[in-house]
Amino acid sequence: MICFFAGNLGTKHDILEDAILKASGNRLLSFAYIKKEKKSFEFWLGKKKDSNKRFFLDCGAFTACAQGYEIDINEYIAYIKENEKNIFCCASLDKIGDAKQSRKNHEYMLANGIDSIPTFHLGSDLKELEMYCESSKYFAIGKIIPLLKQKERLFRSLDQCWSIIKNYWPIKVHAFGVMNPLVLTKYPFYSCDSTTAILEGGLGRVIDFGGTGLKHAGWRATETTGKHGYLVDSNGSKHLKRRIHNVKEMVKFEKYLTNLWANRGIQWT
Repeated sequence: MICFFAGNLGTKHDILEDAILKASGNRLLSFAYIKKEKKSFEFWLGKKKDSNKRFFLDCGAFTACAQGYEIDINEYIAYIKENEKNIFCCASLDKIGDAKQSRKNHEYMLANGIDSIPTFHLGSDLKELEMYCESSKYFAIGKIIPLLKQKERLFRSLDQCWSIIKNYWPIKVHAFGVMNPLVLTKYPFYSCDSTTAILEGGLGRVIDFGGTGLKHAGWRATETTGKHGYLVDSNGSKHLKRRIHNVKEMVKFEKYLTNLWANRGIQWT
């Protein structure tokens, strides 16, 4: 299992990115934030190739759609080609709400020499999923997050997906935006990504690996117990330490998942 740490840092870019590199080496950034998070992009896509880095470039389509614009596919392709030596994988450019156009974008990127990762969104026609299974070695499943509070519906949808995926095994599948133990221990995803460590650390929340999953607590709770005194503050000055702490704890969870699936007979090279 590979967990890519996602999310914008805002400040302390070098320190935080270096902490992620040393603890994990796995980072996801959105093309939609290429200017806003320039320092983070420079850190991960520097001139020197680093075998310890696994950088996932997300297309940024969801963010762009929410902000009322579209990502230019040719600009996206050009950027990937310019930095391909330091990109572990990249997402195909999605067209939000239009599965057919998303597939066309994926095919266009393939025709231009970019072996990108297409995304199947839960709720779409399962024929789309089967087409991606037939044509790709690595693809993603999206729209999991909106269903996390509807577990019966979520697992019904994922069961349908994996009933198809198993016919193309071994195939690598990414879970977009998910670090949920119930999902990741039930289905053999190759990779996932999450903003939890970075986002929650900035909001004053502390994460701990509890042996089989992740436990979350606000700084007021940890202040009461005294367990995380060095991470507690009232003015946001210790967000850096919280984020680094959260990254390290989530790496423990990543290792737990890797061992769990290895014991079930599934190992990735």
